[in-house]
Amino acid sequence: MILVDNNLSYRLAAFLDKKFSDSAHVAKFGMDENTEDVAIWNFAKEKGYAILTKDTDFESLSRLFGCPP
Repeated sequence: MILVDNNLSYRLAAFLDKKFSDSAHVAKFGMDENTEDVAIWNFAKEKGYAILTKDTDFESLSRLFGCPP
């Protein structure tokens, strides 16, 4: 399952869902560009998603919190 971040198109989630079932864009869960990265991180971890993003802040979060997501 892949969670597509706001900085990528929601269309990408539909494409990925063909190979990685239950993939979704953050907008599906009511998250938008104002949602804090930590909130997205915690949601993904709780629900078992890997995050797909081009936001470098998530790299910092992975060093701070470890994997997953």
